Amino acid sequence: MSSPGAERIEELHPDLVQYLGESEVLGAVLKAPLVFLVPYQPTLTAFANEMYRTKLDGLLDGSCCGRFRASLLAPGRGSS
Repeated sequence: MSSPGAERIEELHPDLVQYLGESEVLGAVLKAPLVFLVPYQPTLTAFANEMYRTKLDGLLDGSCCGRFRASLLAPGRGSS
């Protein structure tokens, strides 16, 4: 059984592109706050985009828990 979205090839969502990187050991990795795919393969782009849209929609419509939502949306959260 394949992952949802694994059949279509599409461009990575612009919000996720900055989090695409390389690991010496694992190759391409996607380490975004809402989407973490290690290793990352271009065939997973549609899956990553759908995961991002679903999680972002949950945050924006308030369907996730209060403290978790607030910590993700707070500017500068977790920085020293």
